[in-house]
Amino acid sequence: MLLLPRMLQALDVLQLPRLALDDLVAAAVAENEALRARPTKRRADRARGDRGAIDDAPARSGTLRDHLVPQLAGVDAPPRVAALVRYVVDSLDAAGHRGVQDDELAKTLDPPAAADEIAACDDALRGLDPLGVGARGPIEAILWQLRRDDPDRSSIEVILRRHLEALAKGRRSSVAAEMGVDDAELARLLERVRTLDPRPGAALGGDAAPRVRPDVVVRTVERGFQLEVDDAYATALTLDPAVAAAARSRATPPRVRAHLRRRVEAARVLLGALEQRRRTLERVACAVFEEQGAFLQLGPRALRPLRMQDLAARLGVHASTVSRAVADKYAETPWGVVRLREFFGAGVARASGARDSRENLKDAIRDALAREDRRRPLGDDEVVSRLRERGWEVARRTVAKYRAELGIPSSWRRREAAPAGDAVEATSSP
Repeated sequence: MLLLPRMLQALDVLQLPRLALDDLVAAAVAENEALRARPTKRRADRARGDRGAIDDAPARSGTLRDHLVPQLAGVDAPPRVAALVRYVVDSLDAAGHRGVQDDELAKTLDPPAAADEIAACDDALRGLDPLGVGARGPIEAILWQLRRDDPDRSSIEVILRRHLEALAKGRRSSVAAEMGVDDAELARLLERVRTLDPRPGAALGGDAAPRVRPDVVVRTVERGFQLEVDDAYATALTLDPAVAAAARSRATPPRVRAHLRRRVEAARVLLGALEQRRRTLERVACAVFEEQGAFLQLGPRALRPLRMQDLAARLGVHASTVSRAVADKYAETPWGVVRLREFFGAGVARASGARDSRENLKDAIRDALAREDRRRPLGDDEVVSRLRERGWEVARRTVAKYRAELGIPSSWRRREAAPAGDAVEATSSP
């Protein structure tokens, strides 16, 4: 019970991106007299090659809609379904949930959309990034982030739809008994739920994204790489010795002393959480680049499949710790500033049983579509067949997703009309 506040604070601080962490530190300094902030020289002016300080580089800007609209070119669906998808995207609220009921959505088409067209619209929305956007609410948004064949999906759905109130009241044992699982299994399922986002569009809901500031700087050296966690804030936090002394002194009035003790304890919890964040991020980042060392030399196409579970096992921590450590964090590398999450992925299966990188699959998709007849463009299912002939085992949805990331529109939009001469020749031939 004594450790719980420290643990919760450490988990929250670990997951925060840099700018949110700066806001937390600024608020703590303003509210807690036990914290002393002293100005320090930032390390943003250190040499970083010809690109200069990354603190001046803006991040991707735009609204959630701006992020989603380019992806609509990758929706391989009949025109009516594509129209439904666009209408849902236009109706999204700041959380990424749709702002239109199914019956209203159906009436946007003439004749009204059938149930199978609404279902096809949902399938198309599930392929958009971020996962879960376009769902009807927070519960559906979480479920959309799980594969349909995920063994935990049905249990998580039961938790979300039936037991949230009981869990909020602390009745974990009764929930576990009703679900037919033990307490450890319920705890594992709840940990999975915490890794999913009920508001998938919230991070992209603003008019403009803040500037990118890397949390990790990695450079190549003669024998490997050198990594540094850029944890220098605009201020450095310390515990104010005068306040700490007053909290211990018998000369301080009892009520004031009790107040200062609470402040000192809160300050120590925050300082401990900040130090633990630095150590954890450094440890995880070092392990990432030890696994992805080829990336530093050869670039994105040298990325190898890497799962968070495997890295967590190597470090002896829970996978959720790795997930929190890399959430919304960036690394400055010789190949630019990259989200740490980009270094993770199960890879793509080959017929041989090996796994290959997503970049190589994208190259294969680009090559297949470059060779197509523009009058009879390849559908995603046909691309899947051609990739299978070349040893790739991928789903149509995967092809549609990567095609959209490459900026290649669907077959409906790539189709070109046959030239007039070809049509005449075709009608006159025996």
